[in-house]
Amino acid sequence: MFHNRCSLPNSQPFVERVTRTLETYRAGYMKKFTVDFMYNKCYASQVDNWISLAIRNKVEDLDLWLHLCSPIRPYKLPHHVHQAPSITNLSLQNCILGLNGAVAWKSLKSLSISTVDITEDAIEMILSAPYIQSHHILALPMAEEINLGPYCIQMLSMREMIGLQTPPMRWKILLLTAHLDEVDTPGIFRLLLNSLSIETLIVNRTCDGCSDLLLNSGVPAGGILCGISKVSVIVLSLLKTVKFTSYRGVRGLWLPTLELILYLLENASTLEKLNIVVSPGTDYRQDEETLLKLPRSSPHAEIIFRRQIVY
Repeated sequence: MFHNRCSLPNSQPFVERVTRTLETYRAGYMKKFTVDFMYNKCYASQVDNWISLAIRNKVEDLDLWLHLCSPIRPYKLPHHVHQAPSITNLSLQNCILGLNGAVAWKSLKSLSISTVDITEDAIEMILSAPYIQSHHILALPMAEEINLGPYCIQMLSMREMIGLQTPPMRWKILLLTAHLDEVDTPGIFRLLLNSLSIETLIVNRTCDGCSDLLLNSGVPAGGILCGISKVSVIVLSLLKTVKFTSYRGVRGLWLPTLELILYLLENASTLEKLNIVVSPGTDYRQDEETLLKLPRSSPHAEIIFRRQIVY
């Protein structure tokens, strides 16, 4: 595990140290490889070499957390990462993910994508993988957890608005980082509708990222529910735990948040806990009274409000 959060000029010694360490590694097996440092495009070849050496040693957990100090081109993930069957957990930040050709993540259980430049075709390939078996794409039958950021969610919303549906998924844990506005909600609802085995949903609200992606595309963002049908009751029959973070109330701009909560209460027939972590300074008492009175399809559903702890 390699961490370096110093300024960009001081990254060179760190890069050299990581390279020397990996070049002398001869175990033939690597449980976890994590790199967390200030990236510049001049280090692209070294990062390529790190990934190649990690894959050669059958890495299982690959975490590539790159930080950009200026608006430079993110790191482009090499194609052989898509051909690494040993990877069980993959976490990417500030990368370009282009999936052209075969994907061999046969052991993948967890995929986390944060601030990643990803094409619509790549999103479709990732989300379609559990049901595609061909010579071009191999399945991801073991993927149980996925973490999607604002960009990916809004890309899904764009697909929904123009009539391109998302195929059924079988992950058990879905982690979303979203703005929770009318731009995000079409993609979120479609993900919920097609998440056949979802047991845990965690929604982290953020103000960062590309909130204007869908608005600037010219695609209308109307219709929060996007024509979600009654079949959603069956789809959410396994959902037991829901958590919202950075909650700021349901009034005004936060109406989509309320609609999402209502939808979950109405359709998650086995829901046990709805945890709402409130942002500092938010008066949530009226919201709490309102939500506690709402009907729920699950007789065991418990709604819990608590304030976010700031250290």
